[in-house]
Amino acid sequence: MASTPYEYDIIHQPTFEDNIISQSHDIASQFINIELTIDFFFISVHHACLADISTINNHASLRETLRFKLDITENQHLFDQVLFPTFRRLRIKTASLAYHNFDHEIFVRGMCSIGTNREVLPLRSVIQASVVEHFHVHSDGVLMGRALVESAL
Repeated sequence: MASTPYEYDIIHQPTFEDNIISQSHDIASQFINIELTIDFFFISVHHACLADISTINNHASLRETLRFKLDITENQHLFDQVLFPTFRRLRIKTASLAYHNFDHEIFVRGMCSIGTNREVLPLRSVIQASVVEHFHVHSDGVLMGRALVESAL
């Protein structure tokens, strides 16, 4: 029987300023000052605990673009409310140092750009996320191998 999968752990790679500015904004987006594009790469690993064998089960990728007003970055709590729902929806662990470093990096970049004459600050980031599912299934082969080792002692 498989256990419930954990939340995804993340490895954040540095955020950088994107040179490509999206030209297609709707009317409501005219007040948006930051456009943060995040490329998520997910890896799912199955771990057969008794055999101590890990296999990569699947890969997935997803691109999310968040748009928000620059003045939100003046308040860390409001800014956290912009990022948090996306990460929770994707089951990415938000109670981790990597998440807080990512959050802080975007916050600092926004604060540093306050007062500049930009209409849009395009940012891009890459998040690698992995989850390990532990399986505690008794395999006859594993049990037989373990019994042979124990009988040899």
